[in-house]
This record gives sequence, C-alpha cells and structure tokens, in this order.
Amino acid sequence: MKNPSKFDTTPAPFFLEGVQNGPWDVPHAIAEFVDNSFGSERGNANKIQITYHPGTKHLEILDDGRGMKKVGMLCKFGSTAGSGVGDIGKYGSGGTRALIWLAPKVEVITMRGGKVCSDRIYWPGAIKANGFPQVSDTWETATVINTPPDLLLLGHGTMIRLQMSKDVRIAPVRKLIESRVQAELAATYAPGFRKG
Repeated sequence: MKNPSKFDTTPAPFFLEGVQNGPWDVPHAIAEFVDNSFGSERGNANKIQITYHPGTKHLEILDDGRGMKKVGMLCKFGSTAGSGVGDIGKYGSGGTRALIWLAPKVEVITMRGGKVCSDRIYWPGAIKANGFPQVSDTWETATVINTPPDLLLLGHGTMIRLQMSKDVRIAPVRKLIESRVQAELAATYAPGFRKG
C-alpha cells in the first residue's frame, strides 16, 4: 500500500527512451548477454553462438544453458538471478539495458524441461504508449512450431533475437563491426576460459 506522505520513485516509462539513447557500445552490450549465459546461478551454459546478418541487421545470441525461469526477468531492471560460482553479473540490470539499448525489436525464447516460453517486445511502442511492456510467462510444450530449430535441437537454453534499427526515426542506429565485437569478447572472456 502506498503511503500518501511518501513520494513514489518508480521510474516513469519515459526512462526507457533515456536508456535507449544513453552512451554505450555494441561489444559491451552483447557482453551483457554473454554474462547472463555463464555461471551456476544464471544460464550455466557451456557454449554461446552469436550470429549477425548485416544485410537485415538481425542479431541472434543462442546459449546451451539450462534456460531461464522467467523471460520477464531479462526485461526487468534489478531482477537478478543472484550470484554463484562463475557468475559475472550482480545487479540485474546489464542484460535489460542491453535489450533496450541495442535494438527496437527483441524476442526472447527460453527452453527448459521440454517447455518453451517466449515473447516479443517493441520498445518504441512501449515508449509511445508511456508504459513498461508486460511480458509473457506462459509455458508450452516445445515443438517445431513454437521453438527455433537450433534451440529445439539443443533441448534447453535461451535464444535472444534482436532486429537492430535501420532508421534513426524509429530508434538509434547501432553499428556492429564483427571484428571489433570478436576482439572485445575475446579480451573479456579468454582469461577466464583459460583459468577454467
């Protein structure tokens, strides 16, 4: 219950546009998804595949982890999975910020225990409607109809699909330079891989 003598500090939905236009770079935004895939309390993945289609500006990140408990956790600031052995993230905001900052259209699909849960978010629509998006928590039996083939073949894990902006009138246009992303990710994660 709200206390009338206290000011409500819940962020206004306009905050989404501020995040979308904030300073950052593509390699570090992608690294946030990689962070969420590793660690015992997070995805606990062994392998992450990043695919970029420059012609269509589609970016896909697929991990072979255990799958998320709730898709909405990635879309909510401060919704952290906690920390355990090998976990990099701490505050529960990096992946959310990356979803908003990188692309106007995102889809998150997660699979665990033979079930799949997914949702699509269009950030400019949420900003225009002056509201935070509501994200599905409906789980269905995973099939070729509702699950991407690569994820279905793994049997568990998470796929994030991002349709990056081609038009600055819709959302900021991000330039993804594959060699720079590879170099930054290698510099960030290679020492940890070498140490196990």
